[in-house]
Amino acid sequence: SVPQYESGEDYEKQSDLKAKAADAKNSGNLDEALESYNEAVLAAPPSALLYANRSIVLEKLGHYKAAELDCKFALEQNPDSAKALKTRGKLRFMHLNDWEGALRDLGQAQQIDFDPEIADILKELSKKRIEKEKEEAQERIQKEEKLRKKVEDIKRAREEAKREEEEAAAARAASMGGMPGGMGG
Repeated sequence: SVPQYESGEDYEKQSDLKAKAADAKNSGNLDEALESYNEAVLAAPPSALLYANRSIVLEKLGHYKAAELDCKFALEQNPDSAKALKTRGKLRFMHLNDWEGALRDLGQAQQIDFDPEIADILKELSKKRIEKEKEEAQERIQKEEKLRKKVEDIKRAREEAKREEEEAAAARAASMGGMPGGMGG
């Protein structure tokens, strides 16, 4: 879990830390970047962009749930944060096994800020959705088929029981009033 803002309003310190974090991120030093983003979050109320940037570093470091949480905080502040939507969408798609959520996030991000990489992921997700819908339709058909068979089996069993009852009634009637006078000889 990563530290979250509690109090303080040192915006100058936050600004310096964000710059330091961005430099570290750009040079590939993700641990240092995360440390600076964490300090920046603690220095003053974090912006949606700060949360979104920290979430990218968290995702690259394999902290998927923490990254998703930062995206949530970013989107609470700015529901149109394309960066947060893209990051959370990719997280959901690649790491959190939530392709439906990924489809929503990435679709929304594309409307705000088109990205060819996201377009490719959306194509893949759309294929998954179509496959899923086909599977669901197949399952529905199989359930309906089982149900139809069950109904036919019940109907057949009832008809058989009715026929057996009629045969038994006929046999009883035959044994009672069957041959008059009994068996003569």
